[in-house]
Amino acid sequence: MQPYRIILISLILSTASSFTMASDEMKGPDAITKITGTQRRAVAVDVDYKEKCPLISKKSGALDFIRDGFCFYKDVVIDTRTNLMWTRNANIAEKRMTWDDAIKWVEGTFFSRRLGYASYRNWRLPTVEELYFFANVAEGKNVAAYFNALGFNIVDQPMMFWTSTTAGAELHWGPIPINKCDWYVSMFDGHADIAIGNSEYYVWPVRLNK
Repeated sequence: MQPYRIILISLILSTASSFTMASDEMKGPDAITKITGTQRRAVAVDVDYKEKCPLISKKSGALDFIRDGFCFYKDVVIDTRTNLMWTRNANIAEKRMTWDDAIKWVEGTFFSRRLGYASYRNWRLPTVEELYFFANVAEGKNVAAYFNALGFNIVDQPMMFWTSTTAGAELHWGPIPINKCDWYVSMFDGHADIAIGNSEYYVWPVRLNK
């Protein structure tokens, strides 16, 4: 087995062991730091959902509906399990980019604008735990098809999205050192993996709603 494969497997296993499943009552960072498995429990639609979906900026649009614990507004969606706000458009950048460019694009386009996006400025790339948790609400289904059926826009099956999490280790492709690798999550089956930072993947901005 090649050395880079050994390192890659150990990185995936060590990261996967830190994931824990969050309960429906957990919010914010606590729901993210306690992810340990790949299974997610869907939240049933509640007729009183308007009492549970938070009030947000009027420029983000009125509340449309809730499905599986996601509050859908015109431009954004809030996961009530984690209180994370995602852009409703999964391909809002309309292009793929390297990891470094993804960081710059989110911070430059979404954060430094005078009014930001949907009137919020503190957008960022999700961590690998956040995006993994988010994608695996599909519970083994095709993630892209599940999100599109829910009400998200432009989620394609082959899409892989960068996270803000770096691999933090030097990998080798045979004798060639690869010093910059970062984590991404697939919208096909929700798996998390690492790739060379100059690979080009998509960007799905997120922010903690508070």
